[in-house]
Amino acid sequence: MGTNIELDAILGRISQLVHYHEINESELNVIKEFCDKMIEELGFIERSEAFDFSDFKISRQEDVSADYTVRILKSDTCPDNSMSDSGEVDSAVILNWRDRYTGLDGMERKYLPSIEIAKEVAQDLFHDSTTNKTKIYLGEDSTLGLVFLTMNENEDTYQLISNTPRKKCLSRIEFEEYRTRYDSGLKSLLDKYIVHETQDPNAKNTRRFILGRTMYENFINACGGTANSVIAFYPVIYLHNDYLQYPDDDDQCIKVKHIHRLTFLMTSEHHTEEGRTPFEKESVYDRNGLCPPPDNSNC
Repeated sequence: MGTNIELDAILGRISQLVHYHEINESELNVIKEFCDKMIEELGFIERSEAFDFSDFKISRQEDVSADYTVRILKSDTCPDNSMSDSGEVDSAVILNWRDRYTGLDGMERKYLPSIEIAKEVAQDLFHDSTTNKTKIYLGEDSTLGLVFLTMNENEDTYQLISNTPRKKCLSRIEFEEYRTRYDSGLKSLLDKYIVHETQDPNAKNTRRFILGRTMYENFINACGGTANSVIAFYPVIYLHNDYLQYPDDDDQCIKVKHIHRLTFLMTSEHHTEEGRTPFEKESVYDRNGLCPPPDNSNC
């Protein structure tokens, strides 16, 4: 059996606190009871996850700009920052977004749970103060479902960043295998859905989205020094029939719709003895960073 670094750290910390007389026998029994509880819960690992965003303020990531080639619609005018929607979403509407996702034909249980990026991983992603966003590529594990990936092609580095206490380095082959499994797995369901809804045989669903610096900084401010903090990502289907419109470098008008595409609600949370809980009732979702639409460029 290989060394589990996290387990070694936990056991070492307990031993240290006992040695310092910071933990007594009664408190060790609390740890034992908690471990017994966790062992029992292993048998219910596939239980349904609660999706409750009542009373949440839900809005769009406004610091993220579109980052892909799009079909250009020539126009005499192109209003600055022409968002046809404010970006705030009522919690009842968000439930519809979630129901649309969970109700996809062929949906499997492994695709339903939220995904996490641990605080330590997020700090690593944004350690450079000039980094204003992180592109997150979607992959799939045969057993566990969705995973999040990042890459730096210039440095030929690839990482798995979700549901892990630290980034896991991958080879390019491993990175592409994760993405291929997503393309043939969940994305194949999402593609069939968007083609049916848009009646566009060339429509493709999300392969990549963006985590912006503003969300990251809000997360760091919310969690402070709280241990076991994470950004939780809840998969939903974007259902607003709005658009993003802006002039490109040639002053031609670009207009993009994102309806029927996979996106994620991002919430600052932390693990406690009772499970995971949000720091505050606020969540944002990505729209502008979803890629595609409308083609596969840069995805």
